[in-house]
Amino acid sequence: MDCNEIKTQYQKIKTKQANFHALALDLRTNRASLVAIKKEIQSLLVWFEKNLPPRWQIRLRGQCNPFAEVYQSNKQSIPNREVTIIDLKKQLLEDTQVYNNCDLATWTDAIRNYMGKQLNKISAEKQKIIIQELRAGAIPIFMPGRIVQYENFYNTLRDSLIPVFISPGKKAQTMGASVELVAREFFDYIEQHQSVDVPEKPYILLVKPTNHADIKDIPMQNMENAIRQENIKRKKKQKEPVSQMMPMEYATMVKVFTERAVQMGFQSIYPPGFNAHTQFINRQVAAEDVILTGFFTDLLGGNMNFFAGSSSGLESCNIRIVVRVLF
Repeated sequence: MDCNEIKTQYQKIKTKQANFHALALDLRTNRASLVAIKKEIQSLLVWFEKNLPPRWQIRLRGQCNPFAEVYQSNKQSIPNREVTIIDLKKQLLEDTQVYNNCDLATWTDAIRNYMGKQLNKISAEKQKIIIQELRAGAIPIFMPGRIVQYENFYNTLRDSLIPVFISPGKKAQTMGASVELVAREFFDYIEQHQSVDVPEKPYILLVKPTNHADIKDIPMQNMENAIRQENIKRKKKQKEPVSQMMPMEYATMVKVFTERAVQMGFQSIYPPGFNAHTQFINRQVAAEDVILTGFFTDLLGGNMNFFAGSSSGLESCNIRIVVRVLF
């Protein structure tokens, strides 16, 4: 073989070797850089987790004010806040204090024993659900589970969860609930069977405390389809499914909301659902052909009212929808 050819091939080998060693050096250098960057990212993530607000402390921008109707009834402009902070642990303490004042110690114990621990490990998914509903104008309410909630169902509605009512220029009133005899029998039936819609363990109820129902003036036989259509819309927006509100949730919402309005110093407070009927169609008792209706009115002395009637005589119904966050 020609010496020049050997020399040429040898130079190619040397060049390739040099390129190989250069690439190997780059790889070692790049690997060291990548390792350093990875450690820096991990360090930043640790710092980020430590300095992020806990998930039970929620910061909202552009929230629909759930007290908008109260501001309007008091002829006050709705405050425009860039950021709203909702502390779920603080809300838990405030709600359970309301229940304590209502002589519902079993509610307080059940909620604090369970939810106090669960809030410390609230997931990002649960937080997202809560944020979506709060932005839409819902309020969070801590509720006990089914057994505690339905214990002494009738007495709790009649004597405990009574909303504050302040008509213009008058003092606050907390009147007892008005319950017809047929409704009392209906309550007893519900207490025995209990609603399948209410979770077994304590949960967060998310509901809009508006004066009007969410789904209005629909034939009773179309109620389930109306909720189904609402959930189809929510699925497109990647929102949590809703279900209809139950009687105890309704009474609790009215009580808790009006107590919060008192703390905010409003001079006039009309409970949500004022002079507006809300129907509760319980699947467990639907076969009994009895529908429960709740409403608040000042025509009967400022009472929360419940009455039961035949579903066949009900041309249309109004229902409230809720989201229940379970842990």
